[in-house]
Amino acid sequence: MQYVGPLPGGVAPAGEGTPTPPPVSTLPTPTTLPVPGSARGAGGAASPNADGSCPASAPVKVSRSHIYHLPSGDSSYARTHAVSCFVSAAAAQAAGDRAPGR
Repeated sequence: MQYVGPLPGGVAPAGEGTPTPPPVSTLPTPTTLPVPGSARGAGGAASPNADGSCPASAPVKVSRSHIYHLPSGDSSYARTHAVSCFVSAAAAQAAGDRAPGR
């Protein structure tokens, strides 16, 4: 016995007048994007907490003016809302941030 109707989904059997559709192309692999506020992809960077504080592993705060503040000896540290955090002042400088101008 030979099947003479269309296949499920309305597709005709191959070789019966209907060309076989081309294979579906695969999508490119997505690239990894930096996390917003992660200091422009610099090494030693971490994202700040939602409240503007920095994690203990990266305590150096960077303000939206790209000025970094150290947790000890900086009177502006407590009131600075971090947009990025670093493990050290050197890491912040490597990312293009500067020290306070006092």
